[in-house]
Amino acid sequence: MTDEELRDLQERNQLVSDLTSHPGWPFFVDFAHTTMKVSQQRIMSGMKDHMEYIKESGWLAGAFFILDIPEQLRQMLDHELESRAEMQAYLREEEEEEAA
Repeated sequence: MTDEELRDLQERNQLVSDLTSHPGWPFFVDFAHTTMKVSQQRIMSGMKDHMEYIKESGWLAGAFFILDIPEQLRQMLDHELESRAEMQAYLREEEEEEAA
């Protein structure tokens, strides 16, 4: 990941963090979960045909994806920062060995 991509990821992570700390976020999540439960019940009780099942299960997968974005972005950023810290430590170690 380039430095520019890291800055972009940090900015996106901050924007999503701001969004999830908004007072309306818990209401959004609660509404989404309620709607998702209805969708899950429809799937479990059976659909008219396969296309209706595909549509309903696709909607449900999308809803789960949207609600998981804050955690996914946080994990991506943490992983990248961790990798960079490990690489910097490794390079410092290499420089120290070459200097010795």
